[in-house]
Amino acid sequence: MDNWYEIDADEEISLENVALLNNFLGGVDEDWFVTIHVAIENQASGAIEACMEMMEFNSETLESEIKKQLKNILKSMIGVNNIFSRMPEKCDPYVYYHRVRPFIFGSKDNPDLKSGLKYEGEFKGKPQFFRGETGAQSSIIPALDAALGVKHSNDSLRHYLNEMRDYMPPKHNQFIKNLESKSNTRNLIKDSTKLQKIYDNCLEEIRKFRSMHLEYAGTYIHQQSQLKNPFGRGGSTITGTGGTPFMKYLKKHRDESEKTKFKK
Repeated sequence: MDNWYEIDADEEISLENVALLNNFLGGVDEDWFVTIHVAIENQASGAIEACMEMMEFNSETLESEIKKQLKNILKSMIGVNNIFSRMPEKCDPYVYYHRVRPFIFGSKDNPDLKSGLKYEGEFKGKPQFFRGETGAQSSIIPALDAALGVKHSNDSLRHYLNEMRDYMPPKHNQFIKNLESKSNTRNLIKDSTKLQKIYDNCLEEIRKFRSMHLEYAGTYIHQQSQLKNPFGRGGSTITGTGGTPFMKYLKKHRDESEKTKFKK
């Protein structure tokens, strides 16, 4: 989240106005992959602000206020999905898998770095095992899950996503925990069909986000891992960027978003 700058400080943050401070090999594919995430974080700010308000909702909260914050989430997530859908514009699956991914895969559960990774001059020369940079370290989706009451049953991906919270800024991690313990929105709207409709529309945008993520996991990782090439495997052929099995669990989490809707 700190590895970027605005090209024109007088203009708003956008994909066309954000560039990286540091990269690995460089090139438009690597830059685009990261700046997509930066633009998404910016676009999601409205949804996160709504989550903060929803944390304080109780039985005395006006229906109009609940409606307002749900609409803020909906608007924000529509924008997020519009940005996310632009990933293929300048990030090619083949280039991503073989040129970008090996550097961000991390050293934990990486079959190409079974002995870990040594950082010269750091950690007393002892090899380290860290997860790679990944969108799973963003607090956006877990915060929305918590605020809207989306539950995921235990699985390998759920365990991994909980681990990713240790890589978040501490205040982000605590924010999600607060939402999980305090948010009561789903229960508050159980008798309002109007609010349920907006709520379901919010969940639909989250489902779309997860569906798009699943599609990208297939084209950018799974399909590329099946190709013979001279560059190795860009990490593991069966795991996501952070080093966890992904395909079936991404489908499961997408489907759990759908099942949380009032109108199935």
